[in-house]
Amino acid sequence: DAEPSSGIGTVSATVTAPGTATATYDSATALVTIVLSGLPEGDNTVTLNVSDVAGNGPTTKALNFKVDTTKPLIEPSANWDPPMPYTLANATVLSVDVEVTETGSGIDPATVVATVDTGGSATTSVVGSVVTISLTGLKYGANVVTLNLSDNVGNAALPVDGTVNVTDTVAPVIDDTS
Repeated sequence: DAEPSSGIGTVSATVTAPGTATATYDSATALVTIVLSGLPEGDNTVTLNVSDVAGNGPTTKALNFKVDTTKPLIEPSANWDPPMPYTLANATVLSVDVEVTETGSGIDPATVVATVDTGGSATTSVVGSVVTISLTGLKYGANVVTLNLSDNVGNAALPVDGTVNVTDTVAPVIDDTS
């Protein structure tokens, strides 16, 4: 905010190298705008310096933040636990662990979604970099499971599919009691 007695005189901003920061002050709105460019991935700091027209200051405020423009990476389904394609005999329930590489802002658990193309049910949970997919109601035959997610700033991973083949290995029983 502007000082009512003398007003804002100068504003400047600096940023951790590499990168640039340009600060401007709009006296009509009493707002300082900082434009940042060329910042590297990871942790950064921008420092705002403000002096009034009477020469007081500068008052300094530092803001730490993280730049994250990298998509999370879901490991290939051949590396899932259990690896895909997977054959599941005489069952319709399976738990699958999937490793996700996310070096920026972290996985946003609200965006983690798994689907099953055959109408089975898939729920997910996230602990650290591991997504657990709990599958129920799988159908006999091929069930394609798709995992999709984003990080905490909205960078979307490329979805990855894995196939669970549910087989029936139980021979029919003939009831000869009638």
